[in-house]
Amino acid sequence: MKKGIVIAGNLIVDYVKNIDSYPEQGMLANIQSIKRCIGGCAANTSVDLAKIDPSLPLQCIVMLGDDENGQYALSVLNINDIDTEVPPDN
Repeated sequence: MKKGIVIAGNLIVDYVKNIDSYPEQGMLANIQSIKRCIGGCAANTSVDLAKIDPSLPLQCIVMLGDDENGQYALSVLNINDIDTEVPPDN
């Protein structure tokens, strides 16, 4: 990428769980729903900039696991047209 913004940092997959009530100590709560989303500096900054200006060239440099969460994070970045390709060594 010759022009644009490159963002490097952490990328985290968050699981947000909505519960029916805040439990007392030693008690349980029922999970009503679970939502998965990406977080972390690199992910949040990249996606926010992509939403502010979709024409802005963006690249996100992070390490991702080769698992379901890594594939999910990669798909969110790709949906937002954020470049995730590693440049070749010179």
